[in-house]
Amino acid sequence: DFKQALRAYEKVLEKYPGTKRTEEILEREYQVGVAQMETDENAAIGVFEKIIEKHSLGPVASDAQVKIADCYFQLGQYEESLDAYEKFLENYPKSEWVPYVQYQIPLSKVYHERQQERNYGLLISAREGFEEYLVSNPHGIHTEDAKNMIQEIRIIEAEREYNIGEFYLRRKKPVSAAMYFEYVKADFPDTVWAERASERIEFLRMIEAIK
Repeated sequence: DFKQALRAYEKVLEKYPGTKRTEEILEREYQVGVAQMETDENAAIGVFEKIIEKHSLGPVASDAQVKIADCYFQLGQYEESLDAYEKFLENYPKSEWVPYVQYQIPLSKVYHERQQERNYGLLISAREGFEEYLVSNPHGIHTEDAKNMIQEIRIIEAEREYNIGEFYLRRKKPVSAAMYFEYVKADFPDTVWAERASERIEFLRMIEAIK
C-alpha cells in the first residue's frame, strides 16, 4: 500500500525532524517511488520531488532526479524529460548516473523530434550529444546504441541535403544542385544517398550541365 506507506514515512519525518533515521526513511520513500513508476509515473514524480525538496544533497537525491526524468520519458513527455536530465547534470555533475544521463539526453531529443514535424536542428543536436557520449564513455554500455543512433541520424541528414539538390534541379539550377550532391558525397559517404548523389553528378556532367 504505497499511499499508506508514504503517509507513515511522512508522519515520522514531521514528528521527528532531524532524526538520525532521516536518510533511511528517504531511501524507503525512494523505493516506493520506484515501485510506483510501474503503474503511476505522475505519482512517482511527486514522491521523488518531495525527496529532493527535503534533502537535495542527500544520498538518494541524485537518484530521485534521474527517476523524475525517467518518468517523463516513460510518459512520452520528452521535453520535460530533457529538462529533468539537464537539471540533473547541473546539480549532480559527479554522480555515477552521469554516463546514463549523457546518453538519455540525446535519446530524448530523438524521440521528441519524432513527435513533431521534422526538426533537423533537434536531430543534429541529438547526434552531437551521442558523439559527446562516445568521447566521454568509449566503453560505456550504450556505446553500440549511440553509434547506431548516430548512423540513423546521418542517413536522415544525407537525405535532406540530397533532396535540396533535387529541389535545385527542378528549379533548373544544376550548379547549385551539384554543390549539394557533392556535399552529400563528401560528408555522408557511407549512406545510400551518397551513391545517388554520385549518379546525379555523373548525369549532370554527361549532359554538360556542369563541368
